[in-house]
Amino acid sequence: MRYRSVDRPVDKPPGDKRIGGRRLRFRQHSEFPKTRRGRYTGDIAFDALEVQAWPKGSEFMGQPASLPERRVIWWLLHRAHLTPGMDFEFQPDFLGGRILRGGLVADFGLHTPVPGYVVLWEVEGTTFHLGRWREFRDEARRQKLLAFPEVFAVLSLAEVDINRSDRSRDETCEMAMRLQEK
Repeated sequence: MRYRSVDRPVDKPPGDKRIGGRRLRFRQHSEFPKTRRGRYTGDIAFDALEVQAWPKGSEFMGQPASLPERRVIWWLLHRAHLTPGMDFEFQPDFLGGRILRGGLVADFGLHTPVPGYVVLWEVEGTTFHLGRWREFRDEARRQKLLAFPEVFAVLSLAEVDINRSDRSRDETCEMAMRLQEK
């Protein structure tokens, strides 16, 4: 096993050493900007909402997810202790899903204790679900999903409630587990 030896103080950035009698200069945007907490560590900004969320940039069950969806995934895995693929599905498709025109994709499909039935959770964010005409579109989509015989209920989870705090997210998801909307 190899270890990297450090022959300089840890608090000095690399490039501070003289090499060949010439001092290296930092570029205009150095890779070591000073921040309140010290040196740049790799995170551009600390986001408290990301702490209890599925890791950013990694897909869940082969699909990308938004921040509110990743927070609900984290809750389903770590608070409700559900198994993906068995207890719930992420973005299950209906009427051809993304393949056929007019197909529907729900955000979450939770399997009920009664075999053959599923409860759908729709995470409604401010980007795609805010506005009067979008509300009508979402209601028409909800009616289409309820027309399927295996769909027991379609519940809407507001992004505002999920992202407000961890406690608010927990309350919203627990109410949805009891088939109540906030």
